[in-house]
Amino acid sequence: MTIYVSGSITAACTVAAAFTPITYAIATTAIPKAGGTVTCDPDPVPYGGSVTCIAIPSVGYLFRGFSGDCSGLTCTVNKVTAPLSINATFALKPTVVATPFASGWCLLVMGVLIAGAAARQLRRGRASAPPKNHF
Repeated sequence: MTIYVSGSITAACTVAAAFTPITYAIATTAIPKAGGTVTCDPDPVPYGGSVTCIAIPSVGYLFRGFSGDCSGLTCTVNKVTAPLSINATFALKPTVVATPFASGWCLLVMGVLIAGAAARQLRRGRASAPPKNHF
């Protein structure tokens, strides 16, 4: 704070003051880092202002949700009065690879190998879960 004391004022005078607005930075984190990006606008956000953040998944990833000073699938913070920390969580997209082999079909579902009758059912959309005896 700067204080200025003038001498006696004997005529009209002009007083000017300049203020620096208070702003707060937003720390963003993508989890995992390769999963995507998080951007917030405005950043920094002025005291008492609002900010909206968006998460953009990288190729091969899905956006799962926000955490930190936001939660859920959308992120808007109103009446900001302190620095913010916003996390966006991403997950790999599920993959299914069907491959014919000598005795039938073989499926690779998110890293789990399924073969035989269960693979045929999954391929036809009839099975809801992998069998207990998969390898």
